[in-house]
Amino acid sequence: VITIRVPASFVEHAAMPLVIDPLISSRTVASNTLDLSNPDSVWDEHDGTWMIVYESRFALNDTDMFAQRLSGANQLVGSAITIDASSLVWQLPSIANLNHYNRNLVVAQVSVDDIAPFWIGGRSLESSGATLSAQLDIEKAGLPSHFSGDKLRPDVGGDPSHISPVYFTVVWERVFSATDHDIQMKQVLWDGTLRSAAPTSIANGIENASW
Repeated sequence: VITIRVPASFVEHAAMPLVIDPLISSRTVASNTLDLSNPDSVWDEHDGTWMIVYESRFALNDTDMFAQRLSGANQLVGSAITIDASSLVWQLPSIANLNHYNRNLVVAQVSVDDIAPFWIGGRSLESSGATLSAQLDIEKAGLPSHFSGDKLRPDVGGDPSHISPVYFTVVWERVFSATDHDIQMKQVLWDGTLRSAAPTSIANGIENASW
């Protein structure tokens, strides 16, 4: 049981709306001599664990990506899981969960040396961290049915349902021209298989759409 008492004298002078949101506990997920940034997190209801994904700057032209499990009590579970430790640059991670399969998908903006071309990569893994799929190209110019242009700033959503079919849904920003960026999406199965090779356009007009 947690009891929160807010003195009347504090409430009297507080700016409204008043939000009572105390810090219960904190945990260092990862710490080393490299720059760690852009974390994202997801909860798996079946395992009762969090998974935190983050990028690690290995060199000026090499950013890697790792994931770390935490228990519901905010304790570290196991060691860091390598999502990418190649010479590619994996940036801006996002992670989501399919409850039916106890599976997560990490997506990222990928490039060589942090310069164009940029594409959307990903990797699926069990919520337990035991099994990882091969890295996949979710949307990359030059592949059959994939669109041209750089692909930036991915995000991914999951599905809490226990009943199939369920899919990951990945969205990103596509560079059509210097003044016209579009928003596209593609769905991914639990094992990392693309549901379709061609993306679906969400915002495809002449205006500049981003994020």
